[in-house]
Amino acid sequence: MEMTPDENEIENEMPACICHQKTEYCQAYFGASSNYYLPVMIDFERGNKFSFNVWAFFCGMFWLLYRKLYIAVLLFVITALLKSLIEKWAISYWGLNGEINNLIHLITTLILGIIFGYTGNYFLMRKAQDQIAQVLAAETDEDLILDKLKKAGSGNTLGVTLVLVFVVGFYVYAAVHGKIWG
Repeated sequence: MEMTPDENEIENEMPACICHQKTEYCQAYFGASSNYYLPVMIDFERGNKFSFNVWAFFCGMFWLLYRKLYIAVLLFVITALLKSLIEKWAISYWGLNGEINNLIHLITTLILGIIFGYTGNYFLMRKAQDQIAQVLAAETDEDLILDKLKKAGSGNTLGVTLVLVFVVGFYVYAAVHGKIWG
């Protein structure tokens, strides 16, 4: 199998850079997404800590849950609540209504999305480094190491599913009772 120039370049750089460990550990951790995340890890370890992740931007908390970034989910929820409280205060303080409210909400939501788009990979790379180091400290058998890394890095579909069921259930309940926030 012949490698493309990009793959060849990445392969040549990985042993000295990725996770300060073997490339295969990171590939096991990131699984099917390793083609995307291995170059991100190289940049991360070179000091480029923040890169934009489209899925974190568009999916926010759902992406964080899928990647098992529970502390980041907590930060996301706290930030979203603060954003909502500040919006509500600003709108009532200045007596704004109608389209201005919608514009303020859109702008603050975009800002929040951009923040999470740029911090998502940061949280994931830090978690990957920590989990790879923990597995390597606890195991010496190569097959067990790779198996544990695959499990540690796999996505959390149950958590995302539960949140989606909760959100859909909330909106169905709100629709049946005729109102959402009051």
